Amino acid sequence: MLRQLSIENFALIDKLLLEFGPGLNVLTGETGAGKSIIIDALGLLLGARASQEFLRSGSEKAVISGVFELSNDIKEKIVSLGLEDIEEEDMIFLSRELTLSGKNVCRVNGKIVPLSMLKKISAQLIDICGQHEYQKISSPAQQLAILDEYGGEKLIKLKNEVAEDYRKLKKIEKKIYDLRSKREEYLQKQDFLQFQLDEINSARLKEGEEEEIEKELKFLSGAEFLAGESAKVYGLLFGGQNEFPSAYDLMGNAAESLRAMSVYDASLEEKIKALEDVMYAVQDIAHFMRDYCEGKEYDPERLRHLEERLAVINRLKLKYSKSVEEILKYRDEISASLEELYFSEDTLKNLEEKREKLFKELIAKARELEELRKFSGRKLSLELEKTLKELEMKNSKFEVKVETAKDLGEQGMNNVEFLFSANPGEPLKNLAKVASGGELSRLTLALKSVQAKKDSVPVLVFDEVDSGIGGNTAFKIGKKIAFLAKFHQVICVTHSPQVAAFSQRHFEIVKEVKNNRTTTNVIPLSPEESIGEIARMLGGKEKDTAVEHARRLVNEAREYTN
Repeated sequence: MLRQLSIENFALIDKLLLEFGPGLNVLTGETGAGKSIIIDALGLLLGARASQEFLRSGSEKAVISGVFELSNDIKEKIVSLGLEDIEEEDMIFLSRELTLSGKNVCRVNGKIVPLSMLKKISAQLIDICGQHEYQKISSPAQQLAILDEYGGEKLIKLKNEVAEDYRKLKKIEKKIYDLRSKREEYLQKQDFLQFQLDEINSARLKEGEEEEIEKELKFLSGAEFLAGESAKVYGLLFGGQNEFPSAYDLMGNAAESLRAMSVYDASLEEKIKALEDVMYAVQDIAHFMRDYCEGKEYDPERLRHLEERLAVINRLKLKYSKSVEEILKYRDEISASLEELYFSEDTLKNLEEKREKLFKELIAKARELEELRKFSGRKLSLELEKTLKELEMKNSKFEVKVETAKDLGEQGMNNVEFLFSANPGEPLKNLAKVASGGELSRLTLALKSVQAKKDSVPVLVFDEVDSGIGGNTAFKIGKKIAFLAKFHQVICVTHSPQVAAFSQRHFEIVKEVKNNRTTTNVIPLSPEESIGEIARMLGGKEKDTAVEHARRLVNEAREYTN
């Protein structure tokens, strides 16, 4: 339920705060007072297209906000849209801000959200039935949606199953198409791919092999030099002669001197130990260099083998314009492709069998859905005709035509058309072609009445649904709107005193001029003030007579609502 509507700097409105109640809230006023402004403001809160023209002259920013009370069902739907932080809340706050610069800011509970999110949330809260909305029931897509919603839970469940199966079918068909295209492509290249696979496999490439070969080639190219230098290092460190003592021998002599000195200075013991550690290290290096010398001979055969191997690797790298790692990866891809090609015929056969089975199941469900739609269509036709007669369209005929479509789709395989005739003797024709604006508005009201208990949207807004209608017909329209108000909160902008008489909360829209500026204001009326406004709407020359007439209308309306 919409508890509060706040409007600032919007069109002729300076600042306005409206507090609505449950049941039927009626807004009335003189022609040109600004009744449409309230509807436009609500439309923006629902995500309608914004324009800088909506800004009040001289203002840089307009703000429209609404506070909605949430039922558990509506809360669950909004949470499913991704707004989980309202799970524990009983209210939700929506706002939309328009600026002179063109910036458009939407907020939900103070947090900025995209306009698309505001639309999704507000669509769960409020439904505006205005002059543009009345035209919606003329569209085939909307007529199908109306019929399916009327059909109830069983129909909707089956419709969702059809949509889900149809999406699965399309996915399978895409897989079949992609696999056939890929298979055809690979068949054309099969011999070439097999040749590449054999060529790469025969080379027996290994990751890191190239680096190892280059390292060994470098070593072999310096084998003679390394052998000579390693022998030289060994001799200098450990293998010296008497006339040319080694480093190890010299350090041994130094150690002997230090031991002799330590007899007189014990602190030198530490230096002896350090020198002995160095001698052990030199000895280890010397032994390593001695072993290093062994086998360091030039091997031309090994060198030739490595160079040939490197040439094979470089040829493949050049041919495929890839590194060894990339060539190996490409080999795995080719192998997988050829293997997939080998098994693709079986895969394709399985997919086609799966598609055929799903298609048959889908057709069966679509036909069952069609029967439910035809049954619901007949029932809806009877209920609408009855309701239209209650709205003084006694000679009108209405039929929901459900036909089998040529193509199967996500909605099933049906075309739905609303047929209508307002005059006796006239054949039923397409609703969009024969219904006038006034007839469409009453048809919309009749549909809402028929769907009253099923429609989950808590707030219904009617914008001059009674346009061009007066007298007893208008009173009956008021009765229907009051009936809807038993299941929804209804906000109704009307020029009809007969409709206004049913109000449970009445607001008067007035246009005022203050300080040479025109302002639209909305005033909540007391029960007695409401009677006075209804008397004004009746337009009687005798004020007392008009007031008495208004009082009778209100009393008659109360008898119905009570």
